[in-house]
Amino acid sequence: IYHERTHQLFFRKNDVTFNENSAVLLGSMTALEFVKETYGEDSSEYQTQRERIQDRLVFSEFIDELYQELDQLYSSNLTSETKIKRREEIFQKHLDKFKTVKVNLHKSFTNFDQGEINNAYIISLHRYYGKLHVYEKVYEKTSMDLKATVAFFNQIAQSQQDPDKVISEFALD
Repeated sequence: IYHERTHQLFFRKNDVTFNENSAVLLGSMTALEFVKETYGEDSSEYQTQRERIQDRLVFSEFIDELYQELDQLYSSNLTSETKIKRREEIFQKHLDKFKTVKVNLHKSFTNFDQGEINNAYIISLHRYYGKLHVYEKVYEKTSMDLKATVAFFNQIAQSQQDPDKVISEFALD
């Protein structure tokens, strides 16, 4: 519900990754606040939501790195045959890396390595989670103030600036 409500608050035309990652972030943090107010910080419900968020952040870094490596490959001047060969090497490298990432996950995304890894799967995961680890830093920089974070993302949604550049500069400043 909170995720979908974010789309009603702001929306950036033709930018699925921005829209979905910001909605995942704000939906997750709003849900955490709701659970905290309803059940308390010491509740199992609150701990579960915190673990869910932590899993998303850990996975976000992993999937973003994989996506960026593939994007760099596909943007290169290599032949199609070479790209396919290298893609398979990249997939295998990241499946191997996932073994160490998986140790840091509680429940979410633990089955990432169980199905077929392909471009469509990577893109779908990146659209929702690929920038979450960066977007979460905005939440931290706004003193974990949901209203300020919503206002920040709303301003970006309305601007003509590159959201990745603005968010990275703000978050990593």
